[in-house]
Amino acid sequence: MNVRNKQLLTWCVLTRIRHTHRFRHGYSNRKALVNTTTEENQYERLAFCVTPYYRKPYDTQVKIKESNLKKSLQKVINIVRHTRKGQYSPAVKKLDEENDGQMCALVGVKPAPEIYGYRNKDEMSIGPDVTGDRRVVGLYVGKGSSGKVVCVSPQHLVIMKKTHVDIINAYQDFLDQSAYVKYGRSGMIGYWDSVVIRSSQQQDTMVTVMFRARQKSADEYLEAREELRHFFQQGQGRQLGVTSLYFRPSFHSYWSYSTAHHVMGSPHIFEEVLSHKFRISPDSFFQTNTPAAVVLYSTVRDYVKQSGAATVIDVCCGTGTIGILMADLVQDIVGVEMVKQAIEDAVFNAENNGVMNAEFVCGKAHRFLRDELPQRKMNGSAVAVVNPGRNGINKKVVNAIRQCKEIRHLIYVSCKPSGNVLVNFADLIVPKSDKLEGEPFVPVEAVGVDMFPHTTHCELVVMFSR
Repeated sequence: MNVRNKQLLTWCVLTRIRHTHRFRHGYSNRKALVNTTTEENQYERLAFCVTPYYRKPYDTQVKIKESNLKKSLQKVINIVRHTRKGQYSPAVKKLDEENDGQMCALVGVKPAPEIYGYRNKDEMSIGPDVTGDRRVVGLYVGKGSSGKVVCVSPQHLVIMKKTHVDIINAYQDFLDQSAYVKYGRSGMIGYWDSVVIRSSQQQDTMVTVMFRARQKSADEYLEAREELRHFFQQGQGRQLGVTSLYFRPSFHSYWSYSTAHHVMGSPHIFEEVLSHKFRISPDSFFQTNTPAAVVLYSTVRDYVKQSGAATVIDVCCGTGTIGILMADLVQDIVGVEMVKQAIEDAVFNAENNGVMNAEFVCGKAHRFLRDELPQRKMNGSAVAVVNPGRNGINKKVVNAIRQCKEIRHLIYVSCKPSGNVLVNFADLIVPKSDKLEGEPFVPVEAVGVDMFPHTTHCELVVMFSR
């Protein structure tokens, strides 16, 4: 690989990381904001960047999000009309005319039950403060007067739990006394980096600390790991009652998911949703707003009931949350997921909740839908539930869903209904072609669920049928 390709690969990786972990960076792209961060306005700047709606009444926030979701549904029709020659079929035109230019009707936005202190997962960076004299645990908000990137403590953000703020403050104290800090002694074997805090409604907390290791031998960073354990188990941090502590060494120059080593306490924490208990590991996906997740999953349950399907196919199932919560509505649950640890958690969660009609498969979704699912005997039709990451699903998965004749209904859950997600919607509704085989779906209804009060983001659930 030549130097140019290496630079391009590094840029792509870093770009993806910044996009994927947007909450680590509270910064805005507006130069008027990012270049004017001072000691006096730093907390206001961070609040505006991370929670831009925090000064608006909550009912106003919901109305804004409803308007934005309608625009997203209109964009789907525009994608087909202006970029898909010959695919603006009579069926798509009918959707356009019947729904005021939208793909389908939006029946509103369901508000979040709790709008303050709702986040159950927070990821903090470590960087220079406004003065540049101290490294603080917080979020990047832009550049200060010195022209350098500024990291600001999130203690005043209205969406954060007090327990998380307490852990961040304690970790700050730990950094102030630790030997392993960036720009410290030149002979050190590494330095502390980001920290991830997760919690449940049962007051369990999991802390995962990233350590940038310069040596690839585990023996080299045992001293740093022991320093961390001692602080939370016997030192100043013991009063926080951390349930689970992990140490994650990284040997790369960019942020990456390396193996997390269990240091103290329980290996997992547990969360309850709709009378079901779910195990959470360091890398498990779980909705960041548990009370609002109840609203979201109840909405999905309603659509599964409407479908009348005998089988739920949980695509990108993660730890099996959706499938397990639908188990009493159908005969069979089949979940598919690429991450092995997530499948192990899904199997445990099903057994722990007494769900006997669920099966979880580790593998790529499009291959499972294309090769394995047609070989299975199913009693009646199936409804697929897709709950992917912010970028949606790739075209291979869309094609596999379209070609799977057993799937008569599709419930698509998106946390960011823009970009590729809208392309997914367009690919699902356009007529059959050389690139998109199988019978198209018809969007029946959409509803928003506000999982992220005070921010611009909103979950969208769309019911498709064919």
